[in-house]
Amino acid sequence: MLIKTALNLSKNIRDLGIAGRIMWGKDLKGYSTLRIGGEAEIFIEPSSWEDIEKIIVFAHTNRIPFFVLGGGSKVLFCDELFRGIVIHINNPFFKKIELCEEFIKVD
Repeated sequence: MLIKTALNLSKNIRDLGIAGRIMWGKDLKGYSTLRIGGEAEIFIEPSSWEDIEKIIVFAHTNRIPFFVLGGGSKVLFCDELFRGIVIHINNPFFKKIELCEEFIKVD
């Protein structure tokens, strides 16, 4: 169940202090390799792990559905509005690879 009004939802998300981009009514066609689909009610491009944590805690607390989207391959979006939050993590920040002596750390 979403927060009662879009205005409250908008204000509450802005109050989270997310450094990444927040967009409403974002067309999802450009984020799928098949170029099909409707819109996301809320589309967020986080810029850090802290942003992701804030978004997910907010979504769980307010019972808002969310979907984590990477590069968009092997994804089919419905033509209808996705009532919830799409978290788009196809950002260079999340593509770091660190080679260590005994392991590889991948964000």
